[in-house]
Amino acid sequence: SEQFCPPRATVSLLAMTEPAAKKARTDLAALHDFEYKTPKVIAEIGCNHKGELEIAKELLTLAKEAGAHVGKFQKRTPKELLTPAQYSAPHPNPHNSYGATYGEHREFLEL
Repeated sequence: SEQFCPPRATVSLLAMTEPAAKKARTDLAALHDFEYKTPKVIAEIGCNHKGELEIAKELLTLAKEAGAHVGKFQKRTPKELLTPAQYSAPHPNPHNSYGATYGEHREFLEL
C-alpha cells in the first residue's frame, strides 16, 4: 500500500502551528466540561428476519429483552442497487436463495 507524504509546504505550515503539548493540554481541559450520557445500545437485525414480519417482530422483542434501546434494519431497493446483470444472475449459493435470481432473492428479503 502507498503511504501519503505531504508536500514540503504543508510540512512547514504544520511546524508553525500550535505545539502538540499545548494542544494536548487544551484537549484535556475540554474533558472536564464533558457531560456523560448513558450510551444507547443498537441491535443490528439487518435482514435476519428472512423477509418475514413476524420474525422481525420477534427479533425486536429479543433485542429489547437483551437490553437494546433500538433495533436497526437494512432497507434496500435491489433494482436501484444492482446492475441488470447482477440482478438477473443466479444466487451464488442457490440452496440459501429465496428467489430464482440474486435480485429476486434480495427483493424477497425486503419488508
